[in-house]
Amino acid sequence: MDTPDFSVCQRVLSSRWMLPIMQHLDQPLRFGDIQSSLCGLSRGVLAAQLQELREMELLRQIKYPCFPPRVEYCLTDKGRGLIDILSALPN
Repeated sequence: MDTPDFSVCQRVLSSRWMLPIMQHLDQPLRFGDIQSSLCGLSRGVLAAQLQELREMELLRQIKYPCFPPRVEYCLTDKGRGLIDILSALPN
């Protein structure tokens, strides 16, 4: 399994929303489902955080060829590895 390096872990932990977003992605979810599950998260912030998580290769965007367009987000192996590492830490 691909594990993230320290700088990626540090970026995720220093963000208010990245870790909660990742914790909700135990299954593929659409943008609106992610936003509604996290109270107080604006569309703009969510879009920026999803983009940053994609750039760090912690999640991927699945685009379905249909009309209307349908997009879902899910964790990559690297993202699941980070969640596993962080859940193993003592509280």
